[in-house]
Amino acid sequence: MSDKDTTHEWCTDRRTYLGALSAAAGAALAGCMGGSTEEHEPGEPVPTLQIDSMTGVTGESSIEQAHLHLAEVLEDELGVPANVSTKEINTMWDEIYNDDRSRHLHLDVTPDMPQFLEPHNVLRQFQAQRAGANGLGNVSQYANCEYTDLVNEQVTISDPDEREAVIQDAVSTFSEDIGTINLFSMYVQSAYRPDGVDIPDDTGDQGVADRNTDLFMEMSPADGDTIQTNLTSTAMQSSTYMVNTPTTVWGTVVYSPLVYFDKNNELQPFLATDWEIEDDATTFRFDIREDATFHNGDPITAEDVQWTFEFVNENTAHFQEASEVPYESIDVIDDHTVEFNFAEPHAPFLRGTATTWGIVPKDVWLDGGAEENPDNVDLDPIVGSGAYQVVNWQRDEILHLEPYDDHWIDTEGELVMRSFEDQTGAVRELEDGDLDAIFSLGSDLVANIEDDDEIEIDGVPGFGDWELTPQHSFPVTQFREFRLALSEAIDREYLRELLSRGNGEIHLHSAPWGEQHPFYPDDAEGLTQIAQSPSGDTERAREILEEAGWTWDDDDRLVYPDDIDTDPRWPQGDEPADHPGEYSCLE
Repeated sequence: MSDKDTTHEWCTDRRTYLGALSAAAGAALAGCMGGSTEEHEPGEPVPTLQIDSMTGVTGESSIEQAHLHLAEVLEDELGVPANVSTKEINTMWDEIYNDDRSRHLHLDVTPDMPQFLEPHNVLRQFQAQRAGANGLGNVSQYANCEYTDLVNEQVTISDPDEREAVIQDAVSTFSEDIGTINLFSMYVQSAYRPDGVDIPDDTGDQGVADRNTDLFMEMSPADGDTIQTNLTSTAMQSSTYMVNTPTTVWGTVVYSPLVYFDKNNELQPFLATDWEIEDDATTFRFDIREDATFHNGDPITAEDVQWTFEFVNENTAHFQEASEVPYESIDVIDDHTVEFNFAEPHAPFLRGTATTWGIVPKDVWLDGGAEENPDNVDLDPIVGSGAYQVVNWQRDEILHLEPYDDHWIDTEGELVMRSFEDQTGAVRELEDGDLDAIFSLGSDLVANIEDDDEIEIDGVPGFGDWELTPQHSFPVTQFREFRLALSEAIDREYLRELLSRGNGEIHLHSAPWGEQHPFYPDDAEGLTQIAQSPSGDTERAREILEEAGWTWDDDDRLVYPDDIDTDPRWPQGDEPADHPGEYSCLE
């Protein structure tokens, strides 16, 4: 991985890896079809538990310390010896996505990226067919067919209230199984100089962050005509903006999407003035602004919209944030009306796909060789459709933008966004006044500048959580009572201080997302509480294991129950044919 400064570097690099990873040869599916590689016998001590800590990520030192603390909790509080190993991030994801079963636990964080405001983009990652040695990205190897069927069902429901009810059923099932051990919310922090940039008073739930499209439209230079900021190197890889991650600056600032998520994570019109969903989410019709133009003055037409989405769908192997969408057709109704049709209902399209891709000029991209070289279209100049146009772009170094006067949104000032080898260099320039803002600043560096009177720190809890990810495909983390006991024993307050300097909201329920996500149920209704105390409760943790028949030997080593067996939803070594009717999610 590059050592360049990146936004949400941990999450971004995992997605980079996943996008490039080809599916491995089929192997036994973890859970529904898989078998454990670890021998365990009733009445025997639980063997040493393996924990992996990633290297090559922001804050890796604090992350390793957190893993070492978890090892202490396991050994001192639960009587389970644990070993912490460091592993390069891409190697680790390769092993996890192919279910090599070499670790039981690792710390993870749910990406706080706009596309994950569409619940399907989160829920599908835990479906049974994605588990196993196939490279598809089920990070915990969670495999519950009831959950999988519910996730498949919600895709087909057009009524928002009915769809949300099924989504909540899926979330409740995941929570009951303790799919993840949630700890506390991410805390998105940025720093800026009020003498260099005027930040609007209300930055909403997204805060001062480079995923906040409204922020880019509303901030302005405080002195002069230019705002100097950082930008992740992964957002500067190609003039084909779909290659870059994250796509927010390109997809909603340089280019205009049909719809977008505003600063409060609510869906709003953008290039589209209106839309209709028909025939149980099999048809989506958008009305496009009639006055909208590309940066070369050409009108934005329905044909450009059609081509953009077809281009992305035909090249998902090249674009890290793209997944193939099952269109039946994309039809141009007239110059300013486009219709997306599906053979089967596909409710996630509006929030999960239409928000992600800014519209590109078909003819310009075809002339630039898009069909022959989709991941590096020859664009000189780069002709966008957004509120800002590109003045200068140099791979891995700079993105210089200026307002596009004919856009329907008025913006002020130029944006010069640069990549840095590390955030320390960016902080130095911020302190010297050569940089006006740093997006997504690591907590360790915030401590170095929080006493500087000329710098403001902004932070908001994200909709994703820090979480402990147990592997469900083999013992000992395969057993629900063990996951629950571990969750009860964890000192979340200590980990929050270590990883986030005390910021973020402690989360005592299991869920696929955090409490700030718009689909988090009110008052945690339907969710399973997995901890009674933010600081941990060893007595309760041991009670849970004792009630399930676990014991400790004379050396205080945890021992398997005499009648230990795997949960019937994860039969070890059985094929689906041996369990007729239980595996509809795999058909």
